[in-house]
Amino acid sequence: MQIGYVNIFVSNLESAISFYRDKLKLSLETASPDHGYASFSGGTVRLGIAVPGEDHANLIGRHTGIGFRVRDLDSVSGLVCAGYQAIGDLVIE
Repeated sequence: MQIGYVNIFVSNLESAISFYRDKLKLSLETASPDHGYASFSGGTVRLGIAVPGEDHANLIGRHTGIGFRVRDLDSVSGLVCAGYQAIGDLVIE
């Protein structure tokens, strides 16, 4: 299992893009100001930044999601049997 992405909320998308791209030298993969989201390549892990809705403003600066990559779903079926749940969408790449 590998970490595929990590998302955090930011208060200002343009400033955050500038910081991660220009100061930390991460490669900008996607920027969608209309949707309040951008994604950076961080080697094998992508960093997503997003502007939260007003009802989630308290999450700014916090980690809000992590995605795992697995070779096949059977390899993690034991977690499901133990009662763990995945929250969010299953993405097959």
